[in-house]
Amino acid sequence: MSRPVKNMTVAIIGTGRIGEASGKIYDGFCAKVVGYDAYPNASLDFLEYKDSVETAIQDADIISLHVPTNKDSYHLFNKNMFAKVKKGAVLVNATRGAVVNTIDLIDVVNDGTLSGAAIDTYENEADYFTFDWSNQTIDDPTLLELIRHENILVTPHIAFFSDEAVQNLVDLNAALSVINTGTCETRLN
Repeated sequence: MSRPVKNMTVAIIGTGRIGEASGKIYDGFCAKVVGYDAYPNASLDFLEYKDSVETAIQDADIISLHVPTNKDSYHLFNKNMFAKVKKGAVLVNATRGAVVNTIDLIDVVNDGTLSGAAIDTYENEADYFTFDWSNQTIDDPTLLELIRHENILVTPHIAFFSDEAVQNLVDLNAALSVINTGTCETRLN
């Protein structure tokens, strides 16, 4: 049985452009939205900023990750961080795979610390997520465990994959090419 989002607390970790958009969606469903960001955005009036990741996640029913990978965020969510989550919470990783220690994630879903996870990224995805593996054997036991786990939803880093997002990537790449070289491959004249 599911619970209405309006009765949940959602922690947005990383409140940049995508974290902000995600938080607004949860707010639209009347969830209590809290957040943490190293650089808080004071204009986000729909969420309550917390002083640390640990404080943001402690009462959260859903934890939604939107931080870049860097030395401070590498394996930010590991056994130590998972020990601070509310029992039964759900983790949504819509950022980078390296932010979550995958083995630790599987362990905390298996032991019931988290009731589940939805991940659109995996720390060792490079060999798998951009290729068609339909008729091939995946040699990564951790990825196979993620895919087969009944409480973990895995998508192949395609959360952005919409007509608009792809067009934006094309436009951005063309703009960067013009800035760097004075022209681009998609130039019409």
